[in-house]
Amino acid sequence: MQTGVDRPEDAPQAGAPSAIPVARFAGGAILLAGSAGVMLLMALQHLVGLNLPGCGPGSACARAAQSIWGRVPGLGWPVSFVGLAYFVALLVAWGMSRRGLSRAVRGAANLGALVSLVYVLVLVLGPHGCLYCIAAHAGNIGFWMIVGRIDPAPGASARPALALVLVFLGVSVALGSARWRRDLVVHLAQEQALQSSVQEIVASLRDSVFAMEVREQPPWDGAFTGRYLRGPAAARVRLVIFNDYQCGSCQRIEEQLRDSLIERTESGDLSISVKHFPMCAECNPTVDDVSHHRHACRAARAAEAAGILRGAEGFWRMHDWLVDRRGRLEEASFRVRLRELGFDPERFMAVMKGDEARTRIQSDIQQGVWLGLRATPMIFVNGKELQGALAKNGLRRAVAAVLAADPPLRTAEHDRPLPGERAAPDSSAD
Repeated sequence: MQTGVDRPEDAPQAGAPSAIPVARFAGGAILLAGSAGVMLLMALQHLVGLNLPGCGPGSACARAAQSIWGRVPGLGWPVSFVGLAYFVALLVAWGMSRRGLSRAVRGAANLGALVSLVYVLVLVLGPHGCLYCIAAHAGNIGFWMIVGRIDPAPGASARPALALVLVFLGVSVALGSARWRRDLVVHLAQEQALQSSVQEIVASLRDSVFAMEVREQPPWDGAFTGRYLRGPAAARVRLVIFNDYQCGSCQRIEEQLRDSLIERTESGDLSISVKHFPMCAECNPTVDDVSHHRHACRAARAAEAAGILRGAEGFWRMHDWLVDRRGRLEEASFRVRLRELGFDPERFMAVMKGDEARTRIQSDIQQGVWLGLRATPMIFVNGKELQGALAKNGLRRAVAAVLAADPPLRTAEHDRPLPGERAAPDSSAD
């Protein structure tokens, strides 16, 4: 008589689903766990600011995250949130499928592999070659290849499919809630900083605009105002903004300026000037990484070259174009744009690479360091630093509050900021 020990434990009973072979089951679990681990690290970048090696600002990872492929349409969530929820859910469902693969789990693996294939093509063929992303998607495709060699079991339990859906929704909600709480904390901190800063600026208006305190000699001659003004030479509110054309936060400030503030320069209430602080080691000795905002130095030189050749009109036209392109300068499209703007490309490139443009940018960088700049944008309102400008409509609200205090007209000689705490800039900022 044959005993039970003579037959493998996983041999199917009559009418029972076929068990997944141990090697394939273990291999699939390892691949899913590895992909989930990678996605967890990427999700932590967004939640707690985890710095992954080779994945800082200006890297392929950062470019991928900032592209249309890096966000969930409508929600604005990083795709790493969806990827983490998917891999965790599929890992749980896979763990429950040991004694038989259901069609629902296999269908989820097929759909996931299709999405991964599209992303791998985008990452490899485009400028978004994030190695972490590629590794996670490669693991997913490897899992799909394992699943493809297993026939779904007609009598497989429906519980793995149910677990897949519930775990996916649960992890997604948890990640969304964590992001919401983080955003709320940031928002409250920005609001508090904005209110305090505006109160300080408004209080300073009670002092005579001609009062000149004895202060440390700043590293610039003459006025603090930038070289080119939008608005009148004498205005009730004067903005000086240290800018990096590849800085995401600078883009948000620019949106506020374009939304309603630039029109105030025409009424005489407001003047705006820009200084450069590119977060790239190519021209900024306070930054260690050349790849950090790798076009920022060239973009700043382009803006200054336009100003050298055509004054304020040339500077602001180039500035607006650079802002629209987030500072990206590809040689071919840049030369085409120069011709459209009426510049001779050869002459422009010579000025852009020349000593004058470079010296101007270096001067701005020295000023930023003297002022204690840690991240861009750094904004001054009537010579005092404005904190919290990235709160919702923060800059616009600050300008409105200062104008409501009815300040007298101020000229460049009245903008005398205090030196800041000496510290290396925060190159991890966007």
